[in-house]
Amino acid sequence: MGTGKMVVMGAAVILALSLLATACSPAGPTTSTTKAASTTKTTKKAAASASTTSTSPVDDWTAVDYDQNTPGIKYAGGWTYSSAAAASGGAFEYVDKTGATVTFHFVGTYCGWLAKTSDVYGKALVSVDDAPSDTVDLYSQTVMWRHMVWDTKILPFGDHTVKIKWTGKKRTASKGTSINIDGIQVIGALVGDYQQSDSHLDYTGSWSTVKKPDASGGSFIITKVSKSSVTVTFKGIRLDWYAKQGPAYGKARVIVDDKDPVTIDLYSEEEVWQQKVWTTDQLKMGTHVVTIRWTGLKSTAATDTYINVDFFEIAGAVQ
Repeated sequence: MGTGKMVVMGAAVILALSLLATACSPAGPTTSTTKAASTTKTTKKAAASASTTSTSPVDDWTAVDYDQNTPGIKYAGGWTYSSAAAASGGAFEYVDKTGATVTFHFVGTYCGWLAKTSDVYGKALVSVDDAPSDTVDLYSQTVMWRHMVWDTKILPFGDHTVKIKWTGKKRTASKGTSINIDGIQVIGALVGDYQQSDSHLDYTGSWSTVKKPDASGGSFIITKVSKSSVTVTFKGIRLDWYAKQGPAYGKARVIVDDKDPVTIDLYSEEEVWQQKVWTTDQLKMGTHVVTIRWTGLKSTAATDTYINVDFFEIAGAVQ
């Protein structure tokens, strides 16, 4: 969901330590398969973005590493997935196509780009928010894995967006123009969508998956069965619950950590999709547990007591 000098000094120390910890290891065997560019729906309300604040207790936040396939890292332009034992999480993504980009949004103060460098890589353009783009050269004479090739330096706490773009350019010594992403490192929380089918979500009771083109990812999950619930455990600062609302939907009970439960009514006179029906607001950085339960209750106007999950937007990562 210390003083200014201490925030900057604390985050700067973390940055220095993360740079020293960047590992260089020999190349492992790789295999590649072509992956189509991922797509994102544009029907979310603008309120989905985490609110920006001027201060935060970032002095006790530590850098978090996210693999290249973490929800929230969005590829466009036909990137290729490649497995490699030396890569972060055992894989990385690369591309050498016109218009190829990777974009991600985080809440925090810092982000670094981890990549493989070698004599077959070219140059990328990287930008954060509205700042001018930097040119990043992924060429190196020898292979290096999980290399910190670019970072934002320390930013004001808040919402930030990073975009990496293939240029097709290279230095003379390079044998190719590809670029790649092995992972990112964030002081804060990466914001990503976790579909209702994500294996990290813990469902109890009886739920039914319904395929609908208006739902995020083309499907959502519903229930009106006693003792049905879904639990999300995540490390981060915020969770937003997105659902369908309509005449047949009733009330759910939501519990965050050990706080008092709240009741959320999913009824609306007309069917509306991908609605942010509830949020934790900003929480203290750490591990949090959110449980949503069917109650069997409804408003007088509702025709049934269904509840549903379309997806969760999380500033952090599910566990």
